[in-house]
Amino acid sequence: MDLINQLEAFAIYFTNGAADEGVAFPVAGIPFCHYVESFAPLLVACRSGAALGVTSGKYPNTIKLFSIWTDRTRKEQIEAESAKMQKELQTLNPHRVKPIGGK
Repeated sequence: MDLINQLEAFAIYFTNGAADEGVAFPVAGIPFCHYVESFAPLLVACRSGAALGVTSGKYPNTIKLFSIWTDRTRKEQIEAESAKMQKELQTLNPHRVKPIGGK
C-alpha cells in the first residue's frame, strides 16, 4: 500500500501541471509504468473496493499518468519500428522482369 500511495503522490504533480511530465517521462516513465503494472491487481482491488480492510482512494492520478505514459511509450515504439521498416524498404529493389514480347 505504501508504494502505490507513493506512486499516487508522485503522479499528482504531473497530472495537475505542478511539474512537467514531459521532462520527467524520459527518466521516470518506464520505471513508473513498470511499478503500476506490477501492482495492478492491488490497484484494481483498491479502486473497486474489493481490498478488504483497506480504505483508499481510487488513485486517479496514478491511472491518468500511467495512461499518458504508456500511450507515449507505445507511440515511440511504433515510430521506431516504422522508421526501421522505412529504412529497410529503401534498400529493396522492386525490379520486375519484362516478359518476352510483353509491353
